[in-house]
Amino acid sequence: MYVSTRWYRAPELVLSGGQYSTAVDLWSCGCILAELYNRKPLFQCPSKQNPLVAICKIMGSPSKDELDEMGSTVPYEALPKNCVAIPIENIVPRAPPSGRDLILKMLSFNPVECI
Repeated sequence: MYVSTRWYRAPELVLSGGQYSTAVDLWSCGCILAELYNRKPLFQCPSKQNPLVAICKIMGSPSKDELDEMGSTVPYEALPKNCVAIPIENIVPRAPPSGRDLILKMLSFNPVECI
């Protein structure tokens, strides 16, 4: 059985396997806020796909520095490369500018920058 809460899992949990912080909760809230505007989950992925692939397809590939901030145990070379971030206006077109700004701040690859 597939657990849909994987769609809300922060990249640092996927990559490090358990470094839980406030940023993890903020990432989940950003996913839920985008879902409320779009009326569908933001990072849907099939059960066999790594959730990070779904994240990178929308948010773009993380930099090596962002990966280091996440405390990743996965080598940088093993991550999806050359994924370009989709403009926030296309990700949540129904959201007002303040909502888009909040979503971007919550969906930061760098947990230190997450509001």
